[in-house]
Amino acid sequence: FDSREKTGATSCSILKGRDKTFFSIGTINDNTLSASGSTCEEDELYIAFPMENPNGCNGRCYQIQYYLSTSAQTLDRCNPNTATLVRKIRTGRPVLHCVADWKVILEGLNSSINGTTNNQEIGNNLKNVKVYILVQKGKKDSNYTFNGNTTIDGITLNLPENYQHYRWKIIKLVISPKNL
Repeated sequence: FDSREKTGATSCSILKGRDKTFFSIGTINDNTLSASGSTCEEDELYIAFPMENPNGCNGRCYQIQYYLSTSAQTLDRCNPNTATLVRKIRTGRPVLHCVADWKVILEGLNSSINGTTNNQEIGNNLKNVKVYILVQKGKKDSNYTFNGNTTIDGITLNLPENYQHYRWKIIKLVISPKNL
């Protein structure tokens, strides 16, 4: 905890440091963190973001989720093996249709940062957040066969099944966090 955090929170969202994914919803009791039903690896870094209410926003949200959904509104022109990138605060809203894969890289956080890392250390070390999204471009074209590359900056994005007759584009976003 540091002075910017609300220390009265009893729940938290836990980010797994190595692959930068949300790991679990946990609880905080006397500054002790636990993740029910999840096992933490000793050589892994976990970052916990306190939340006052993990079951709902009650008008104030502390968690924003981005995820791929196959049940969200999709377009008829999309490859049936793609999904919709959804941004969720309270209810999910489509951000981008026809997404085959995506990856998020937190640049500057590495294995030299240990489990005692605090927010100040994360703020000092996190340089960029890089987001890579593989998205379908246009509709199916039976006269076209995709033979491109889906690797960028050493990151490989996976094509869906039956990808051959669609055009694919990689969207790269680089966000430089400020005032962490």
